[in-house]
This record gives sequence, structure tokens and C-alpha cells, in this order.
Amino acid sequence: LLMALYTAKDGFAQEIAVLEDSWNVCSLGKYENISNYTLKHGKILHWSGLAKPWLPHGFYQQLWKPHRERYDELIAWRPV
Repeated sequence: LLMALYTAKDGFAQEIAVLEDSWNVCSLGKYENISNYTLKHGKILHWSGLAKPWLPHGFYQQLWKPHRERYDELIAWRPV
């Protein structure tokens, strides 16, 4: 898996990082039988497929919910 790190200034990749394949977990919205080991050790999670976690019958909602809650906290935060 290649990950390009872009700068807001010019929009071009400044650095390229090669990540282990095990970091990338794909098809979380497509397959329900992904191993617990893979889910626990994955670093980049992709909900490709129709069963998005924010939908009523989405897959792996327990993985997604803490990230959504953290996002909500960040959006609600206002500097003093």
C-alpha cells in the first residue's frame, strides 16, 4: 500500500510512504466474515461496499462508532 502525503500549498505529494499490506483492511461494507485478528490489527479501514456502518444494517458498526463519536466531539469543540 502506498500512501502519498500531500501539502495544502501545492497539492503535490511531498513524501511517499510504503505501508505494510496488513495495515489496509478493505471491503468492510461488503463482507461480514473478516477475521477478528485482521480487524484488530488493521490501521486503515475502508467501508467499500453497500453495508456502510452509518446505515441501520451496516457492518462493523462497533469499529466505526468510536471514530464517529470523536469526530462529533471535534466538530462541537469551540475555542475559548
